[in-house]
Amino acid sequence: MFQYILWFSQFLCTYVLIIFLFRFWKKEGLLVWAVLAVVLANMQVVKLINIFGLDATLGNILYVSSFFVTDAISEFYGKKEAQKAMYISLLASFLYLVYGQFAVAFTPHVFDTTGHDALKSLFYFSPRIVLASFICYWFAQTVDIHIFHQMTIKKYPLWKKNIWSTLLSQGVDSFLFVFIAFYGAFDGSLAEQLPIVLQIGLSTYLIKSLVNILDVPFLYLLRKYHNEEVANG
Repeated sequence: MFQYILWFSQFLCTYVLIIFLFRFWKKEGLLVWAVLAVVLANMQVVKLINIFGLDATLGNILYVSSFFVTDAISEFYGKKEAQKAMYISLLASFLYLVYGQFAVAFTPHVFDTTGHDALKSLFYFSPRIVLASFICYWFAQTVDIHIFHQMTIKKYPLWKKNIWSTLLSQGVDSFLFVFIAFYGAFDGSLAEQLPIVLQIGLSTYLIKSLVNILDVPFLYLLRKYHNEEVANG
C-alpha cells in the first residue's frame, strides 16, 4: 500500500509543481519543468520497482510530464515553441550525462568511501542505452508535437489531443526504446528474448498511459489560467 501512496504522491507533486510554475512564470515556467523532468527522470530510471503488479523502471511520471508540458506549450504558444522546449530538454539531458562522466572520471580522495561509488551507480550508462534514450525521446516528442498540432488544426477537443498524441508517442517510445536498448542483450536466442523485451515495453507503456490519462484535468486547469491571463491582457 505504501508503494501506491508514494506513486500517487509523486504524481500529485509533479503536476501541482507544473501548475505552480505556470502560474508564476508562464511559458518560461513550463520550459523549466521540461528540463527538470528529463534530468530527474534520468536519475530515477536507474531504479527498478514493481507497481500495479508490473515490473518497471522508476521515472515514468516525470518522463510523461515532459510530454504534458510540450502539449501545453503547443496549445498556448504554438508548435515551434513546443519544438524549442524539446531541443532544450535534449541539450539538458546530454549535459547531465556529460558532466556526470566528468564527476566519475575524477580520482576520489582516499577518505571518500561512499561518494564515488554512488556517483558511478548514478551515472553509469551503457552506450547502447544512452543512444536508445536520445533517439526515442527525440522521435517520440516529434511524433507527439506533430500529432497534437494536426489535431489542433482539425479542432479536436483538448482532452483528445492530449491523450491520443501522448498515447501514440509513448507507444513508439516504449517499444522502440526496449528494442534498441535490450534486444539481443539477454541470454538465449533472439526468438527467446522477444517475449521478454515485449513484456518490458508493455509494462512501461501501461504505466505511462495511466499517467497520461490522469494528467488531463491538470491540462484543463492550465488552460483556465492561460485564458484568464489572455483576458486580463
